Amino acid sequence: MSTRLVIASVVLAGGTLGLLAAAAPWQDAQAKAKPAGAQAKPFTDQELAAWKKASTPGPQHGEMEKMVGTWDVKATSWMKPGAPPEEWSGTSDARLILDGRYLVEDFSGTMSMGPYHGHGMLGFNNQTGQWEHVWIDDMGTAMMVSQGKSDAGKTELHSTGTCPLNGERVSMRMVLMSHGDDERTVDMWSTFPGQPEFQSMSLRYTKLPASKPSR
Repeated sequence: MSTRLVIASVVLAGGTLGLLAAAAPWQDAQAKAKPAGAQAKPFTDQELAAWKKASTPGPQHGEMEKMVGTWDVKATSWMKPGAPPEEWSGTSDARLILDGRYLVEDFSGTMSMGPYHGHGMLGFNNQTGQWEHVWIDDMGTAMMVSQGKSDAGKTELHSTGTCPLNGERVSMRMVLMSHGDDERTVDMWSTFPGQPEFQSMSLRYTKLPASKPSR
């Protein structure tokens, strides 16, 4: 080490010790001012109650538990208005994470375009009173983010996206319905600018026996 670096190190060390020595009386005074064992609370009791209400799973999160398991999926899709329907199949594995706050789905299937894999996450936002859903897959690089509410036994989610064929913005409406413990459906409609809404996908989920809870 050069002499210049040694001198600089000594000066820095001396300055740091001086700062610590100067701060010590102030720290002692602060410590004496607080009762022993006292600790400042970052939130009031009312704020803590609001936070707990926002973060505690409710009945809607309990509904997601019915979606847990491995499902056989029969699918019908329409790639654009007037296109003939394509029937295909897949498998969905769904599980809860973070103490039941979110449902995570991994989907695998085969379409005419080839193998298809998707990953989704569904949750209920206590603060907004809305369902929130995020979907990604290997037939694109976009995240489809949807929001919506439940009414009369069905959940309707809305989102927007960009069509890869022509770059137009597309509005999408997705309807989730339960048909008992072992069946549920997901239907999707799309709307291109200046055109009427058309159904773009229909999925029927049937729970596989091996994933049903024992009674």
